[in-house]
Amino acid sequence: MEKHVLKVKARQLTGSKVSALREQDEIPAVVYGSGSENINISLDRVQFEKLFKAAGESTLIDLEIEGGETVTVLIHDFQKEQISQKFSHVDFYKVDMTKKIKAEVELEFIGEAPAIKEFNGNLVKTLDSLEISSLPGNLPHHLEVNLENLKTLDDTIRVSDIQLPEGVEAVTAPETTIAFVEELKVEEEPEPVVEAEAAEGETEEGGEEEKKDQPAEGDKPEDAKE
Repeated sequence: MEKHVLKVKARQLTGSKVSALREQDEIPAVVYGSGSENINISLDRVQFEKLFKAAGESTLIDLEIEGGETVTVLIHDFQKEQISQKFSHVDFYKVDMTKKIKAEVELEFIGEAPAIKEFNGNLVKTLDSLEISSLPGNLPHHLEVNLENLKTLDDTIRVSDIQLPEGVEAVTAPETTIAFVEELKVEEEPEPVVEAEAAEGETEEGGEEEKKDQPAEGDKPEDAKE
């Protein structure tokens, strides 16, 4: 499995020092797990962003701590600033290479679904990642989902259809749907009723005018009174 290396510095992080780090374009972080004490560290922002783009959250990383040991970790969690979307804090989980762990692995959709063109369909994806269990060294960076298997509107890709690497098991239920193609529904435009309503209104108004011109019951026409 591919592994990435990131050089970091050990830090004693307090409120004022954390703010100073961010101003220097560094990211405060912590390493914990596997029965060891937490280690506060700082990361170079540019280097970490490059690594995160390449590795994501399911790839092992060797943290080379300046003046200390090298630890193998996974990115467990992170926070970003609301406006700038820059990383503001990162949590690393120190893994035991001899024990299985659970992780979310990104799904990569490949190919084209024949049902989209054949039946004027729309692709629906219900999952974008899959929870799996394996030894840290067997964690895949991503899992492929072949959309060419969606040939009709009745076809569905489920978790059980994904080919997993040796030593990797799916934690997500096997019957869980990942993708399918649904038929596009074209809404029919309602028939215009404005003209019909207008004509009906004119008839009613005309009827009222005719009634106004007619003499009331019991009255005589002016010619008859003379």
